[in-house]
Amino acid sequence: MVLLFLSILIAFAVYTRYKVEREVFLRRVDNEKELADLSKRKDELSAKINYLKEEQGIEAEIRQHFDVAREGEKVVVILDNPNQTDQVAPITETEPKPPTLWQKLLSMFALW
Repeated sequence: MVLLFLSILIAFAVYTRYKVEREVFLRRVDNEKELADLSKRKDELSAKINYLKEEQGIEAEIRQHFDVAREGEKVVVILDNPNQTDQVAPITETEPKPPTLWQKLLSMFALW
């Protein structure tokens, strides 16, 4: 009888240890996956930083986010309709507008 009781106690202890080991193993797998994802993200960010340190990368990002062109470049508009004749409109420089009355008044107060 004592032997049966001890066997049951040992079985419960072994089962408890098994559950703890499984939880630790699953947490370890999750942590390793997260580490791999973070390492990949770090490599991507390092590559992006190195790309943005170069002049070509800076220019590409500026062109992507802002509608700008370098001096001397021309704008070409590509249309989806192939039957339409190709026309390139010249880029004209606009002269600055004369200041309004309100802007003149504000500039007078800015001088004081």
